[in-house]
Amino acid sequence: MTSWSLGSSVFPMGASYTTDMGWPVEKILEETLKLDPEDRALIAAELSEPVEDPEEVRQAWVRLAVERLERLERGEAKTVGWDEVQGRLQKILDR
Repeated sequence: MTSWSLGSSVFPMGASYTTDMGWPVEKILEETLKLDPEDRALIAAELSEPVEDPEEVRQAWVRLAVERLERLERGEAKTVGWDEVQGRLQKILDR
């Protein structure tokens, strides 16, 4: 089962994701970003292949939306205003 938490330095919006295999997605991303550009490009190309089952993707998005809504309702997450999001994105782009 996928789990969600806050406070990741890898994901700019502060979300931390754990795969069904138990591996933190941000850790996988962090390690992948350490690879040389050719290897990263190979991984990106593989990941950009179309997903076999669009219904599976739709269901995953629905599960994510429901889990995020539940976190908000329990007070475990907070919303972020557009101005703050825009500022965070600009800082990333300015790097």
